[in-house]
Amino acid sequence: MGDMIVDPAKMLLTLVGGLTQPIFQNGRLRADHKIAQSQQQAQIAFGDALLRAGCEVADALSECRAAEQKATLRKAQSDAAQKAFENSLLLMQHSQSVGYLEVLTAQSSWLNAQLQTTADRLQWQQAKINLYKALCR
Repeated sequence: MGDMIVDPAKMLLTLVGGLTQPIFQNGRLRADHKIAQSQQQAQIAFGDALLRAGCEVADALSECRAAEQKATLRKAQSDAAQKAFENSLLLMQHSQSVGYLEVLTAQSSWLNAQLQTTADRLQWQQAKINLYKALCR
């Protein structure tokens, strides 16, 4: 019969605990939800940054390749212009078929090709710098 006696303080404590538990649990659930949302946003931001970095590197690599090809072709053009100048100079020295104006024109073409080759090499070096920058970000 001693087991049948109900302690009012114990019953009140159980009742208060039962009523407050959902309140505290709801706060914990909200905090967990906010944490999960912020983690998801951080993952999305990281993925976006990774994608952007990959695109920058791909663009810089493409720019580097294009500049290298252009510099190679321009060097061949410069070499051909140099040959044309040398040939016109030889022709002028050994025959009357080529005049001084043709030699000057050939020399001017060669010098222009050299200037363009230098500009293309500068562009190639700048493309390499851009690639290194993209890789280091």
